[in-house]
Amino acid sequence: MEKARAKPGAEKVRFLVHDLHERLPFADGFFDRVVSGLVLEHLHDLAPFFSEARRVLEPGGRAVVSGMHPAMFLRDVRARFHDPATGEKIEPGSVEHTIGDFVMAAVRAGFTLAGVDERAPDALFAARYSRAEKYVGWPMLLVLRLQA
Repeated sequence: MEKARAKPGAEKVRFLVHDLHERLPFADGFFDRVVSGLVLEHLHDLAPFFSEARRVLEPGGRAVVSGMHPAMFLRDVRARFHDPATGEKIEPGSVEHTIGDFVMAAVRAGFTLAGVDERAPDALFAARYSRAEKYVGWPMLLVLRLQA
C-alpha cells in the first residue's frame, strides 16, 4: 500500500485493505465500474467475490476482472513474490480454477458476459520483460469483461 500511495495521482484514490471473503463496505449500486486484477487465483470460493462485485455495481455498470490463466498451472506456475527487504520468496497460495469456473461464477452472480480474453505474451513483450520469454505464445492471463 505504501508504494501505491506514493504514485502520482494517489491522493485522489481511497485505499482500502479488505478481506474479499467478507461483504464489501459499499452500498448496493455504489459504482459504475469495478476493476479487479489477479485476485481470482487466491480465492477458494469465487461466488462471494462475483456476487459482491455485482452487488456494488449500478444497473448497466461494467466490470473487468483478470486472473492468472488456468493454463499456467499446467506449467507449475503459482503466484509468488520476493520480499525486497529480505529476498525471501513468498507464496500466498494459488487455487486452480477452470475458465468455466470463472465464467459460471460471474453468470450465476447476475453478470452478462461481454467478453473473455486469453492473453499470452508476444516477443515484443518478452523483450521488455525477460521473465515472460519462456511463456511467449502461452496463455498467462484471463480477462473477463462483464456487465451488470
